[in-house]
Amino acid sequence: MPTVPVGDRVSLGAVIVSADGRDRDLSDPSVNDFVVALAPDAAGGIVEFVDHGDHVHIRGIAEGSTSVVFSWTHRGELRYTTPPIAVQVGHGHGHGHDHGHSHESHDHDHDSHGHDHDHEADHHDHDHDHDHGEHDPHIWHDLDIWVVAVEAIAERIALADPANAATYRANAQAYIAELRELQAYARQRLNEVAAANRFLVTSHDAFGYLARAYGWQTRGILGISTEDEAGVRDIQELAHFIVENGVRAIFFETAADQRATVALQEAVRARGGNVVVSTAALYSDALGERAPTNTFIGAYRHNVDTIVNTILGNR
Repeated sequence: MPTVPVGDRVSLGAVIVSADGRDRDLSDPSVNDFVVALAPDAAGGIVEFVDHGDHVHIRGIAEGSTSVVFSWTHRGELRYTTPPIAVQVGHGHGHGHDHGHSHESHDHDHDSHGHDHDHEADHHDHDHDHDHGEHDPHIWHDLDIWVVAVEAIAERIALADPANAATYRANAQAYIAELRELQAYARQRLNEVAAANRFLVTSHDAFGYLARAYGWQTRGILGISTEDEAGVRDIQELAHFIVENGVRAIFFETAADQRATVALQEAVRARGGNVVVSTAALYSDALGERAPTNTFIGAYRHNVDTIVNTILGNR
């Protein structure tokens, strides 16, 4: 989190790497433009921005917390927007100014495949006013974002080891092809559930990215962190939501406490509702110990199959 003293500034830069490994020229904003703005619903009046081509200055003007997003446009077309980045403005030394915090974007496949959803919006997309006060780190559940991460990692390794750059890039493209196959499979399976039943209720709030990517709604008993605790009011409010919307299943994750899941099911039954708890755990923050869930693709596929099979099994 960048920290800016009131009246001072922090400088944030970008490196945009093209498919052939060359850095994009950001000196001409009519071709490649790198800008910063307040994130949606972020507090105003705390920072101001000054653009300088390949970097921007964020100046603190009032004490408080807000969040910003960085965007890259190529010849007027938006290519990439970061998730919201928290910025804290306060009194004291902070990080000082002109520190080179670098944000990278890669444009390898952005011309060839479209994104059918918006990555610059609020991380949670839960359609309810439940603010966790923290950013959602579970970006790997949105495979469009995960492809960008793979590209970024491969390019940085290739730049560090030019002699083997072709191998790193080829391996990355092969893995991206697997991710695209996984994405198609997930979309086909998740679409088997009728739109009216696409509710994903989990023991902690880890699947916001997945829900947004495939047109679902999600609710978590706990917050984003598995260390959060659910109160009686939280359980009762979520039980009311489940009964009102005919939610069919509750899911728990390997990293979360299952007691809250059981308490929620009991609260639903007390209201006359019928909801099942999945017999298989979802993998949100860690992989399994054995195949197939000991790989990212295996765990992701397991999650999709568990969600669909459990919901369709409770008609």
